[in-house]
Amino acid sequence: KNLGNQANVNFQSLGKSASGKEIFGLQIGEDKNPAIAILAGIDGKYIHGADLALRLAEALAKEKEVLKTASFYIIPVVSPDAYLGYFSKIKKRNPLNHTSFDNDRDGRMNEDPFEDLNKDGVITMMRVEDETGHYKMLDKYESVMVKAKVEEGEKGTHRLLTEGLDNDQDGVWNEDGEGGVNINHNFPYQFPSFKSASGNYAASETETRDLLDFLFDQWNIHTTISFGPANSLMHPWKHNAAKAKQRIVSSIQEADEKVYQQISKIYKEKISQKEAPKVSSSGGDFNQWAYFHYGRFSYSTPAWWVPKIELDTAAKAPKPDLDNETVRFIEWAKKENIANAFIPWENFTHPDFPNHKVEIGGVNTMLSTVPPYDKMDEIEKEHLEFVTAVANMLPQIHLKNIKTEKMGSGLTRLSLEVYNAGLLPTGTEIGQRTRWVRKPKVELLLNANQQCISGRPIQVLKIIKGDESVHLTWLIQGNGSIKVKAGSAICGFDEQQISLK
Repeated sequence: KNLGNQANVNFQSLGKSASGKEIFGLQIGEDKNPAIAILAGIDGKYIHGADLALRLAEALAKEKEVLKTASFYIIPVVSPDAYLGYFSKIKKRNPLNHTSFDNDRDGRMNEDPFEDLNKDGVITMMRVEDETGHYKMLDKYESVMVKAKVEEGEKGTHRLLTEGLDNDQDGVWNEDGEGGVNINHNFPYQFPSFKSASGNYAASETETRDLLDFLFDQWNIHTTISFGPANSLMHPWKHNAAKAKQRIVSSIQEADEKVYQQISKIYKEKISQKEAPKVSSSGGDFNQWAYFHYGRFSYSTPAWWVPKIELDTAAKAPKPDLDNETVRFIEWAKKENIANAFIPWENFTHPDFPNHKVEIGGVNTMLSTVPPYDKMDEIEKEHLEFVTAVANMLPQIHLKNIKTEKMGSGLTRLSLEVYNAGLLPTGTEIGQRTRWVRKPKVELLLNANQQCISGRPIQVLKIIKGDESVHLTWLIQGNGSIKVKAGSAICGFDEQQISLK
């Protein structure tokens, strides 16, 4: 509502989710400016991303200086079905939309959902005593289960399963419940065919297609930032020469790596949280698609993760292993007095395991990826500083050092510099291969009495790096004035009216 009163904000509907929920987007700023796309709610486990995206939208709409040269496209909830699942009666991490999908591909749908067996309102885990299992209790911290390291002489003592029943008796628990596709596994780049929750084919979901259609129409998008599981801002992608030359490219290009390092450095300076866990992008995810197929600089961050904590060194009790993410979360939640972060293990008589000890409990995963709400003001402040810093670095094309020389016989030599006043290049190296990024173009607009004798009246330039320029020269016959126009949607335009000698 606050944004609706802003003259520089435009709301629009991108489409609807599988259940018919509207997917909204907004544009802040003008089409003529290079843009940053900010997306959240692609993966339903990170609901704070939607809140952060809306907070950034409200703040950026007031950044009048930034909006003179940059614009923003903000889509706070790409997958509304998955987002709303967080608020369901029975709490469970469920990043799926409402497409009916046969996840286990047995010809039936939704026949093996999660069940809240202990009636505590949260779907957690089951640990089943079984020497054929691959999990064991963590030394000195028996409430946490870890995979046994066979190579180090360890043996498993338990099976670890999600809470529920094996309704279809196929030996797998809760693999085919309500909902079907994780939108963050449904994008075309390295699409995980025949994998659970990925969809029947790439971009099979209306949410995915509507988002792709929208983005392909916005030629001025230079950079995308998504709030989700991967963290390419704290752990920037690295160039691999062999993978970068494959027919299906699976590494960023060498020149692009320098930009990723540059932006990562800024993120680390702006964000007070350090020691982020390294989470790689998965196949079919938005973050990789936006770079490898869409050809834009693409960054992802969860925006928050369980922070490092300092334990009481004077305490006599054995110190837990904080390198284990589950232990780190439990200890942090204790320190922050967060209730129900860990559900204590309790015995349960399970019909699927009549001769085994079964316990239900474990980490409340609804809380392990989402910050306490009182942290959001600081998260917003730091990410606003980061986003505005990147926006101020976007490429800006200007025509500089314009010079005309009279050559005789009605001829004028015209020379100038096409200068990128920004600190980021006018496009990605991968964009040269995908051919979906418009390169800077320089055009002489001649009248009927003028002729270009030497030099091309229309030229398409290669990437211009930040704070660099390209020198051009022409020989023009005629008199009067001539207009020169340069730029592209992704790096802005400049035009100059020049008098001939």
